[in-house]
Amino acid sequence: MSSYMDVEKLPAWHLDYVIANRIFGYAISRTTRARQTINVAYSGGGLNDLEFSPTTRWMDGGPLIQSYGLSIVQNEAGIWTCTSQEGISHQDESPLIAAMRVLISSKVKPPYEIPS
Repeated sequence: MSSYMDVEKLPAWHLDYVIANRIFGYAISRTTRARQTINVAYSGGGLNDLEFSPTTRWMDGGPLIQSYGLSIVQNEAGIWTCTSQEGISHQDESPLIAAMRVLISSKVKPPYEIPS
């Protein structure tokens, strides 16, 4: 069973899922306790299962920000705004979450299907 949500309403774990599954085509091998992160099945490098969380880990999200040319700035209130080269932008208290919302909005057509 699946549900569909607007990108603005997706919690971090769901953003990770959409990026892994819809942008990279990774098979989701499992979720960790309380669905805070996901693991993806990956056949390269001899590894079978990798944790993937671009919304919480700079080692996952940072390269995506760089490779997709996303711009991130923080305002005086501490809110981060991320903007794509196409002008799509999102705001969040976390720069990684703002960036991943922009990435999804610019690269993945809705609906954003999330397994329940």
